[in-house]
Amino acid sequence: MDKMKLLITGASGFIGKALIRKLLTHPQYEIFTITRKPFVLGDETNFVFDITDTGKLKETIKEVKPDTIIHLAAAGVKYGEGNLEEIFKVNSFSIVNIAEICKENNINPKFIVAGSGFEYKLEDRPLKETDCLNPLSIYGISKATQSMLLKRYAEDFTIFLLRFFSVYGVGEAKHRIFPYIISQVLEGKKVKLTGCQQVRDYLYIDDVVNSIVEFIKKQEDKGFYDFNVASGRGYVLRDIVELILEKLEQFGYNPDVEFGALPYRKDEPMYYVADVSKISKYLEWKPKVSINEGIEKLIGEYVK
Repeated sequence: MDKMKLLITGASGFIGKALIRKLLTHPQYEIFTITRKPFVLGDETNFVFDITDTGKLKETIKEVKPDTIIHLAAAGVKYGEGNLEEIFKVNSFSIVNIAEICKENNINPKFIVAGSGFEYKLEDRPLKETDCLNPLSIYGISKATQSMLLKRYAEDFTIFLLRFFSVYGVGEAKHRIFPYIISQVLEGKKVKLTGCQQVRDYLYIDDVVNSIVEFIKKQEDKGFYDFNVASGRGYVLRDIVELILEKLEQFGYNPDVEFGALPYRKDEPMYYVADVSKISKYLEWKPKVSINEGIEKLIGEYVK
C-alpha cells in the first residue's frame, strides 16, 4: 500500500513541530516539509527555502506530488512583528501560489490551511463560522484575505480552513503570555501584566494536532469547508494567571506580579471565544486536555 504524501509548510513553527512529532508515529504517511532553515525531527524530507519563492515552490510541488498539503506557514504572529508586505505575501498569497501551481500541473491534493479566530468581527459571544469576517489587526486581515481567496478554489480542491483560537502548550515561543510568566518567575523577575480581564478560549497543542490528524483522514468532496478549532470555553485570563502562580508556588517559587502595569493594546479583543458546534458535529474529535492539565504540562517543561 502506498503511503500518503503530506507536504507541510511552516513545519518548524509551534504547531508544525508538534504535528510532525505526532505524524512520525503514523507509518502510513510520507512527510515532506518546507522551512526557511534546515529542520528535521525524524525521517521526513526537508526542503529549505522561503515560501514566497514561487520557483522553488513549483519545483517542490512537482517533485513531491502531495496527496495533502498542510499550510501552516505564517508571518506576523507575534504582535508588531513583520512588515506589511511580508505578512500579506506569506499569510494571504502563498496559498494562492500553491493552489495555482497545483492546477497548472494537474496535481490534486487536499488542502488543510491554518486560519485564525482573529479573522472575525469580534463580538461579546462565541464566534461562529457564519459570522462576518471583519478583523481589527493586520494579522487578522491577512488571514481573512487568505480565507476569501481560498473560496475561489472551492470547485478545484477539497479545502479545510481551520481557524485556530488561543493555542498554548509545551513548545510555544517564550514571548507568549504563559511562557513569559513562567520564565520571569523562574528567573526571579517581576512579571508585568495588563489587568488580565480578557476572556480567551485556550486549546492545548496536543488537541490542536489531533484535530489536524482527523482532517488528514477525512474524505470529502471538493469545496471550501471552514471550522473553528478551539475548546468552546471562555476563561478570564487573570484566573489562568492565578492558576499558574499557584502551581509555581507549589514548586517553591515566590512570584512577583503586577497586574495593570501594562496597558491593553488598542486592538485588544476583550472577548475571544469560539462556537465549536460545527467541528464537534463534523469530526469525532473533542479536546481532551483540561486547562489545569495543560498548565501543569507547560510548567513542568520549564521547571525540569
